[in-house]
Amino acid sequence: LVLNSPVMFSSCVNVHNWGFFQKGNTILNASYPSNNYRIGDVIPLTINVDNSRGLLDVIQLKIVLLRKTTFTKINQAEKYPFEKVIFKQEYNFNVPSRTRNNFSCAITVRDTDLKANYQEVYNPYPFIKDFNSLMPSVDSFTMKNEYSIKISCYFNSYVTHGYRPRVIMPLSITHQLLDDYRLEKKEQEDFEN
Repeated sequence: LVLNSPVMFSSCVNVHNWGFFQKGNTILNASYPSNNYRIGDVIPLTINVDNSRGLLDVIQLKIVLLRKTTFTKINQAEKYPFEKVIFKQEYNFNVPSRTRNNFSCAITVRDTDLKANYQEVYNPYPFIKDFNSLMPSVDSFTMKNEYSIKISCYFNSYVTHGYRPRVIMPLSITHQLLDDYRLEKKEQEDFEN
């Protein structure tokens, strides 16, 4: 599903430090211009943290780009999921309690380890030098390949996993964007005419 308009995800969490003590609530909003990108594209992210009703300071944002590949037996009885962190970065981002703040960053969709891991594998397609292009989003009968961006807030006091604001933003990674495909098709039609 390709969403070509800016998409926003939100998480409002009642924060408890040490899993017990109520420390107000914090709202994490994250957005990107579209969910459709190619391997190698840069994804601009806009993040807003509203800590105006929070009693703890937000000190860090953690951004992770994940690829989850699931292989399924033909009879659909067994599934074998493999999750890989493609990008992981922690950003110092200070939002004191009773305030708000915005943050912008950009991440690149590329698995830098993929080429190194498959250097010794026989490649029947020698013109393919980068195995990243073989890993788009796909949902078939025996294989599913999904991408997502996970953004989490961290505080100046210990907050357990379940009480941290977190958003998961799905991505559609394609070999070619729809606009590129249309342009290529139009160029082919013009060439034939």
